[in-house]
Amino acid sequence: MRDKTSDKVQTLMLVAAAIVFVVADVLVWHEILAYDALAFAAPVRAEAPMPAKAAQVTAPATQPGVGVPVRLKIPGINVNAAIVSVGMAADGSMGVPTKPRDTAWYDLGPRPGEIGSAVISGHVNWLYGATGAFERLKNLKPGKVITVQDDRGAVTSFIVRTSRNYDVTADATDVFSSTDGKAHLNLITCGGTWDKRAKQYTKRLVVFADKVE
Repeated sequence: MRDKTSDKVQTLMLVAAAIVFVVADVLVWHEILAYDALAFAAPVRAEAPMPAKAAQVTAPATQPGVGVPVRLKIPGINVNAAIVSVGMAADGSMGVPTKPRDTAWYDLGPRPGEIGSAVISGHVNWLYGATGAFERLKNLKPGKVITVQDDRGAVTSFIVRTSRNYDVTADATDVFSSTDGKAHLNLITCGGTWDKRAKQYTKRLVVFADKVE
C-alpha cells in the first residue's frame, strides 16, 4: 500500500503535468506510415487519440479485487475490443494501441473500477480506410452502458455521463484525475476534422462514464 507521502507526490505530479493534448499521435501522425495513434504518429491518415502529456507518476496501489483490464464492450455502438496496457511514450504522451481494433488502458493510472479516473483510448480510423475500435464513439449517448472485463473474469459496468471535445492544446487534467473518491472510466479518441498541415485531428473526443455501484 502507498503511504500518504507517495499519494501526495502522485497528486502533485498529476496536477503539475496538466496533461495537455499535444497529441502527436504516435499512430496517427506519420502521414507516411499512416496508422493512427492516440499518442500519435502515423503516415497516411491515421488518427490519434492523444499523447496527452501524461504525468510522470508511479502506478497507484492496486485495490483488492480489481484485475488488469482485458476486454471492453459497448453494446450501444457495437464495440467488443481487446484492451492492451500502455504507459508513456518517450515524448511524455500516453501510449496507444498498435492495432486498429484494439483499445489501450493507461496503466500509470487506476484500473477500471478503482477509485479515480481510469483512461482507455482507441483509434477512429487506420491506414487504407480501415476503421478503428472507436469509430462510432461520437455516437455514444449519456445513459449507455460500458463494461470492462479484467484478467480474473470480473466485469465492471459504467454508465456514460457526458462527452466533451477538447482542443489539442487544452488542459486535460480532468480526464486523467478526479477528487470525488469515486471510480470513473474515460474513453478517448480523435474528433474534429483532419488537419493536413498539422497531420492530426483538430479535436480529442472524451467520453466520461461512472462506475455502477
